[in-house]
Amino acid sequence: MIDDARSRQTQKTDNVGDVEDVGGASASNPETLTLVEELKINFKRLCLKLSKACQKILKLYAEGFKYAEMAEELGINTNTVGTRLLRCRNKLKDLMESDSLYDWDDPNILDILGELE
Repeated sequence: MIDDARSRQTQKTDNVGDVEDVGGASASNPETLTLVEELKINFKRLCLKLSKACQKILKLYAEGFKYAEMAEELGINTNTVGTRLLRCRNKLKDLMESDSLYDWDDPNILDILGELE
């Protein structure tokens, strides 16, 4: 089941090269790229302040795992996944709110989280 989810995730990202660059002028702007990289680095720094358990569950969530798949991977009850995920997201949100660089409502935040290794 977990391997199936990972396979689906890989399939979703395998055709990235098929998409044309439609980002416009800002996509190639070095200042914009530098800012994005800075935000990613700072976001990873904030995530490292979380417990390993929170890092893991948030990473699985960002990768698109369903609650049942996360429960299996983590060896916990499906309902516990929801509770832990909510608590971890709130902890991360608190860290981000104390760091003025981030807007938690930004839809790209989870994309950045998905790039954590």
